[in-house]
Amino acid sequence: VAGMRIVTAWEFDLYGGTVLLAAVHGDVGQPDETVQHILAAEDALGITDPGVVGGLQRSADRHIESLLSWLQEERAAGRTVLAYGAASRAVAVFSRAGIDSELVAAVADAAPVKQGRRMPGTDVPIVSPDELLAAKPDRVLLTLPDLLPEVTARFPELGGRWKVDGQ
Repeated sequence: VAGMRIVTAWEFDLYGGTVLLAAVHGDVGQPDETVQHILAAEDALGITDPGVVGGLQRSADRHIESLLSWLQEERAAGRTVLAYGAASRAVAVFSRAGIDSELVAAVADAAPVKQGRRMPGTDVPIVSPDELLAAKPDRVLLTLPDLLPEVTARFPELGGRWKVDGQ
C-alpha cells in the first residue's frame, strides 16, 4: 500500500505482544527472516483466517456488552464508579462502549501529563490518584488487569471496590 514494502520487524512482549515494522518506499525484495517468522507464526495460530478474526470480534463485542451492562447496573443502583488507568487500551474500550461521565465519573492515572485532560473521545476527566481517593467511589474499574497487585497494595482503602475490566 502506498508503494511501501516491509523490510524487517521487531517483536516486544508488550500488551500481549507488539510488533514494530520497518518499511521503505520501493521494491526491496522479500522481507527478512524476522518478518517471515512472524507471518508463519500468525498463520500457524490461524489468525489469518477470517473465521478466527470474526471470533475475536465476537469476543470483543461480548466484553463491551458485559462492561456496559455492569456500568449501567451500578448507575441504576446509585453507585459511583471511577476508573484507574488512562491507558490506550482503556481509550479503545471507552470509545467502543460509548462510556461517558454518567457511567464513569473520572479515570485516575498516576501520570501527571494525563491529569487535567479527558479520555479521548469522551467527557470523562482524568484525575490524580489522590482525587480518586478523595471521591470515595463505590466501585473502581481497573482498566489494566495486570496492575491489580500494585493498586491493591498502594490503595488499601479501596479494598473490595475493584472491578477488573475483562473479568
